[in-house]
Amino acid sequence: MKIKRVSEQTGLTDRAIRFYIEEGLLSPAYTENYMGRRSFTFTQADVESLRDIAILRKFGFTVAEIREMTAQPESIDTALHAVKARKEKALSDEQELLHVLVQSEAEQFRDIHALAEVLSKPVERLALPAGDKDDPRSRARRFLRSAVFFLVAWLPVFLSANALVGRLQLFHYAVIDFIELVIALFSLLPSILLMLFPRLHLKEKKRDTIKYTIIMCCVVSALVSPLLTLGIVSRSETTDIRNYRELDTDCIANRYDVYQALFPTWPHYFENVRKGDSIETVFLDAHYLYRYLPALDYTYDIYAEWPLEEDAFAEEIARASAVLEEAQAEKSYYHFETEKKGDYTCLILYTGTKPFEPVTDSYTYYIFAYNETEHRVRYLLCDSLENGMDQPYYLELDWD
Repeated sequence: MKIKRVSEQTGLTDRAIRFYIEEGLLSPAYTENYMGRRSFTFTQADVESLRDIAILRKFGFTVAEIREMTAQPESIDTALHAVKARKEKALSDEQELLHVLVQSEAEQFRDIHALAEVLSKPVERLALPAGDKDDPRSRARRFLRSAVFFLVAWLPVFLSANALVGRLQLFHYAVIDFIELVIALFSLLPSILLMLFPRLHLKEKKRDTIKYTIIMCCVVSALVSPLLTLGIVSRSETTDIRNYRELDTDCIANRYDVYQALFPTWPHYFENVRKGDSIETVFLDAHYLYRYLPALDYTYDIYAEWPLEEDAFAEEIARASAVLEEAQAEKSYYHFETEKKGDYTCLILYTGTKPFEPVTDSYTYYIFAYNETEHRVRYLLCDSLENGMDQPYYLELDWD
């Protein structure tokens, strides 16, 4: 039965019962949660023991005497004589106090100080027993243990959640890696086990060993889990043209003047059509990609394409050509080439491997391409720090 029912049957408070257990007067079965709070299950024999303890305490036996009598029944007579002596002494003291009170009734007292002066002279006041109260040191130990268990159990979860929130804030268009998500959740298994520990039915001998093993795993998890969480969101990608130029805060493209000049501030990918009293936005045949991977070797690709009216098409070719030629003149480390690729004429400002070849080193490609037949324009920026495994996105496009 649970402690509430035992309290009703014995008349003892929850605190008194736990105090007797901590003092070793009885040892009921229990389960313990990750915060160190124990939930006891009492047998009928435990209830009878508590009733015996309550009766002995009522007669003045100390906890130490009850513990000794339980362990060594031959000490019962000695304890009984000690309690009897204390009671006789207490009774003598009470009689003396009563005698003083009777004698003092005939006097007149102007204030309580005068009363206290008279009462204090004939008898020395004795300290009263403290009763069955919880040991402050024991409470402090339980609180400290609970705080440590709580911190150990929740710290990996908190650190992982904080790392994940930071990654989500970094990327405008976060891509979730579900395999990394499963790995990160698996790394939090020790915290989950510690939270569920009270519900695990384990033998008493194995219980502490298993609990402290899980705690050590939680400590390791607090170091490893946040790092694994970073892999859940490690890149940003969008193909929605409506997200045009809404880049991540750390995207290096935002720092390049050439990018800012080459890509139009607002794309020509829609037209507004009036229908009755309202205006409806009709999207044209536009394409877009933004992909960003901020690893040790960062990589990003930005691609936009749409059709233009004939006059706007000619004006845009002149504008983009001037931007790339001016950038090449100002920065001698850039190369500039014009290349026909399928149906497109490509104006390319670049560093690294020559255009339209597999890349084995770091690269930067600014490309403005136009299709004179369809009046379509393309804008590309492909950049990678040094890894030859990264290939620029423009190699994937259909140029025919």
